Amino acid sequence: MLVQLLPLIVASLSLAVVPATFWFWFYYRQNIVPRRLAALTFLFGMAATLPLIVIDWFLEVDRWLLGVVGQGSLLAVILLSLYVGFTEEYAKHFVVKELDYNRKDFDQVIDGISYSIIAALGFSFVENVRFFVAGGEYYGLISWSFVTLFILRTFGSTLAHCLFSGLYGYYYGKAKFAKCVLSSERRRRRSFAIRKGLKLRYRRFQHFLKIKSFDDEFRDQVEEEAIAAEGLLVAGTLHALFNFFLSIGRAFLTVPFLFLEYMIVAYELSKPENREVFINYPHSCKVAIVKQKAQ
Repeated sequence: MLVQLLPLIVASLSLAVVPATFWFWFYYRQNIVPRRLAALTFLFGMAATLPLIVIDWFLEVDRWLLGVVGQGSLLAVILLSLYVGFTEEYAKHFVVKELDYNRKDFDQVIDGISYSIIAALGFSFVENVRFFVAGGEYYGLISWSFVTLFILRTFGSTLAHCLFSGLYGYYYGKAKFAKCVLSSERRRRRSFAIRKGLKLRYRRFQHFLKIKSFDDEFRDQVEEEAIAAEGLLVAGTLHALFNFFLSIGRAFLTVPFLFLEYMIVAYELSKPENREVFINYPHSCKVAIVKQKAQ
């Protein structure tokens, strides 16, 4: 069976390179990062799919949910959308956190966006291979149905992965430099939703942890984790909503949905303060502004 599918697998691998290369080029030119680290992030993004594939293979979560709440029910669609959205976003988050977080090359807020997008491209590459193999086996590689699948995966699902992770990466970049970014925002008297969310969480935490009694390092760590968690919540929710629209046959709703996300990510990539390079962080909040990094 595998030998018979080998030509289809090779063709699917070749085709999956196209969306990954296109979106990598599209975002890489906006923030050049070291090639070696970009390649590692992409490979680890690919590897992040393996635990989810194994879990789905052995536990059959989708069948279990359908058995519990009933096949075809709206609740089943919602639960499956949430499950897929949050597990996939957490997998990509794990890649960025473990691979890139403590590296000296990660010295700008937009690096969080860039590395998250690259991890998403690695993740979606494996997804695309699986879809192309299944689609090629069902429709045939030379068919309008397969061409439609290829276009939708390239400009729909792959772009969606980039945008969900890009939004998360913005929060992650803020979390990385929370000590400096938040103090800078306070000095400028700028009110961000992040700060409001932190303030509300602090009020709740104070009753249980008495957080004011802890040292500054602990409070900084809580700020970082809170902002990153907020980003993961946003990305997971948007991913789940995207899956929900597709599942109920309302794919047209994803077009304005993705366009809005694209505009947000593009805006954050263009902001000068997100391009500030933090020198000797966390020991100093001194920054410099560079147009592009050395590769």
